[in-house]
Amino acid sequence: MEISKAIKEAKIKNVGIRRSSWLKDYIVIPTNSEVCCIIGPTRDKKLLAPRWNPTSDELTADDWEVTTKKMVWH
Repeated sequence: MEISKAIKEAKIKNVGIRRSSWLKDYIVIPTNSEVCCIIGPTRDKKLLAPRWNPTSDELTADDWEVTTKKMVWH
């Protein structure tokens, strides 16, 4: 699905989003805060990146999905 649709659904369910082509261990949590979108791990790994900067290909991709996995914070 498109990223805007995935974000709307994820906000309702209070979960993250990811692209189906990504490694399964990482998700994006969109926010309206100063940290913007956070991309991080769902397993025991270091926080990957606050303030995720998507590429134009990522923003126009149609393989976004809502995930039920939770991010691991360290």
